[in-house]
Amino acid sequence: QGHPSFFCHVDYEHEIRVGEEKRRSASGGRQEEGNEQVIQWLKEENLCSPFNLKSAYDSTALVGSGGGGGEVLPFTNVTSDFVGTLDYIFLEEKDLEQTGRLIIPTSFKALNSKGILNGHLLPSSDWPSDHLCIGAQLSMRLFEREGERITETTHE
Repeated sequence: QGHPSFFCHVDYEHEIRVGEEKRRSASGGRQEEGNEQVIQWLKEENLCSPFNLKSAYDSTALVGSGGGGGEVLPFTNVTSDFVGTLDYIFLEEKDLEQTGRLIIPTSFKALNSKGILNGHLLPSSDWPSDHLCIGAQLSMRLFEREGERITETTHE
């Protein structure tokens, strides 16, 4: 339990101060509501959404994967001062069926195939961005009416 791990690098107090300063200068000194409400919402222990979203990189996301559950991305960003997952693809399984996803490295060794010092840091000659590219192949679930019966068909 606790806060979502993808926000653990956020300095909430700093964000609140910067947001307050920007709001005061934009509003001529008037106090307004803003970012601190969003930040407080993100810090809620029981953060919820009306959507039933699943990560495309959940180990059970692929049809017939037989995975044990849980995220399979240990990171999507690796720099000298931060390692973590910043990038996600979410889907609602009632509307979309996942049929594939990009394979990305899940260890520093896989990022540094040449074994050079700090070769796992992004960007590099093998990985030209500080974010790893993630992707998912999805099929839409279309529902057709046959009289009163609704059948599901999948189209790629």
